Amino acid sequence: MFMNAKKKFMASAAAAALAVTAIAPVAGAEEVKGNAEFLFSDVPANYTHFNAIYTAVDYKMLSGYQDGTYKPYQALSRANVVKALGKYVVTQSGKKVSDFNLVNVKPFSDVPATHPDKELYTYSLIVKQAGIFTGSNNKLMPTNLIQRQQIAKVLVEAFDLADLEGVSSKVKDNAKAYDDFYRNYINILSENGVTTESLYRPLETTTRGQLASFLVRSYDVAHPGEETPVEAIDEFEEAISGFVGLTEEFGVEVKPHLSKENTYIITVPEELPEEEVQGTGFFTTLADEGIKTIVINGKTFTVSDGNGNVAPEAKNAGVAILTAAANEETLSIVVNIPYGDGNATTAVTYTFNIVS
Repeated sequence: MFMNAKKKFMASAAAAALAVTAIAPVAGAEEVKGNAEFLFSDVPANYTHFNAIYTAVDYKMLSGYQDGTYKPYQALSRANVVKALGKYVVTQSGKKVSDFNLVNVKPFSDVPATHPDKELYTYSLIVKQAGIFTGSNNKLMPTNLIQRQQIAKVLVEAFDLADLEGVSSKVKDNAKAYDDFYRNYINILSENGVTTESLYRPLETTTRGQLASFLVRSYDVAHPGEETPVEAIDEFEEAISGFVGLTEEFGVEVKPHLSKENTYIITVPEELPEEEVQGTGFFTTLADEGIKTIVINGKTFTVSDGNGNVAPEAKNAGVAILTAAANEETLSIVVNIPYGDGNATTAVTYTFNIVS
């Protein structure tokens, strides 16, 4: 029975990757987090930017709207790009938004601290601090549609794209750009393959769908051969087959809920183990995978030192899991999985209802 329960648990864990990011959530006016398991209602499989949209979501740079749409044909505003690149900066830093010291960053005059979109305010400070958006006379103009020449500038700055020696730009209409300042950025996009068009249309605007392709191509240039968030999750879930180690010893069984999607039931025996008999296999695997912390029902626990060693505090996480089981509480475990060079993380939530 254990092997069946174990398979069910892992199948449910893989399906239960929820919309949780590696950054502290900031109250936003319009957007909600998404993930590749979720299909936007207005992005058909044959849409040109279909794969790019879901990849950008996996990279934690884009998200959808509360109504389940992505709005791929919506004209792109400067605020849209600020949020996307702000999320990229945060993810690459390996920190949470709350860890950024933004005290000395002067807000854009049109995005003050009192701005109703708190997410935009926070990310505007982050991209300004990073030198990605500088504004005009300290104005961000967030509701303005962003020109393609401006997109070239912020992408080059955000992803640190290089002017490649010996590689020529394919763009033929650079003369339409305002000046050489923007022409240089457009040429860099072309040299790096971020744009493949011969007619770049510098003064025109673009869409949210096209932004996804710009972001993914820029990311791939900046991170050649690096592991993606999706690959990291897959590898983690394969390695963490011991996640249900307690089931083998204590007869815990995991089953998917018959009528509720992404809901699973853990049935536990009447008697749970005492603290001193808890195993460390789960936490050893976490440490081996480079997992430093996990969040159990909203509380963060350190489980390793990041160098493959289980932290002494890991036992507290074990107690929290068993306590939730004893109290028949819903158990939510958020795991921050490192990917790429290990500094960025992608978070996955596993949620289970516990009954005896």
